Amino acid sequence: MKVVTNCGSMKFAKEMQRIAGVLAIDKGRCVLQCVYDLDFANLTSEDLNSLKNEHLKRIELSDAIYVVNIDGYVGNSTKFEIKYATKLGKEVIYHEFNLVDELNKFNPFNEDENDNVKKVLDFLANNTNCYDRSNLKGHVTAGGLVVDGKGNVLLNHHKKTGMWFQFGGHSDGDTNCINVARREISEEAGIFDCKLISNNIFDVDVQQIAYSIKKNEPEHFHYDINFLFLVKDKSFEISNESTEIKWVSIEEAKNLINKEDKAMQRMLKKYELYCNQN
Repeated sequence: MKVVTNCGSMKFAKEMQRIAGVLAIDKGRCVLQCVYDLDFANLTSEDLNSLKNEHLKRIELSDAIYVVNIDGYVGNSTKFEIKYATKLGKEVIYHEFNLVDELNKFNPFNEDENDNVKKVLDFLANNTNCYDRSNLKGHVTAGGLVVDGKGNVLLNHHKKTGMWFQFGGHSDGDTNCINVARREISEEAGIFDCKLISNNIFDVDVQQIAYSIKKNEPEHFHYDINFLFLVKDKSFEISNESTEIKWVSIEEAKNLINKEDKAMQRMLKKYELYCNQN
């Protein structure tokens, strides 16, 4: 069970308490919380320092911190806690994810990916229900490449396509792409304890999906946002969406993956660079 400390401004106190319940009940997390409902105006500097140290101790005891950044707000105290958690090697999970902001600071790997970023930004700027499959022109999807950090990657042999992919799927209204990626990894591989190597986007792809007679779906686009996840426990479970799931080396993965799959081949090159640099 992952231990998580809630971090955020006290102006979000009620929301943080609600979120703690969601994390504990729906996500199965052990949540360490702040001390709420204090009259901060009447606390001494010693009291405040004690509260700060106690919260830092919670972070030390945690596997991750959960940053409640409503409307993108992160105060100075929370920024300090993020830096402290990062220094300790803790995972930093954000409550809200702004895809436009993340794409604007994203550094594409090549010209193909740069074009993909432009297409996603254009789609977001000119559509409303971008995260729902009810948008028949296209929708944002998300996924994750699951790795062990030692040159191996977990591949999913997709039942419908007969091809090897990362894990991923539809957003179904969730605008937090990281949450979608985590959900898909848990549903497709039974993995709940995976660490986001970086909060930054790992890969951006745009896929043209053919007309489906069975679903009566017109041709449309998937605007696919992917992240890199690290696992220590390499066990997994196969869902009914897959024919096979297996750990392979980067070189084995390159041979299994369709040579025309630019996104998967690109992600493997990025992961290879990550391994060489770490």
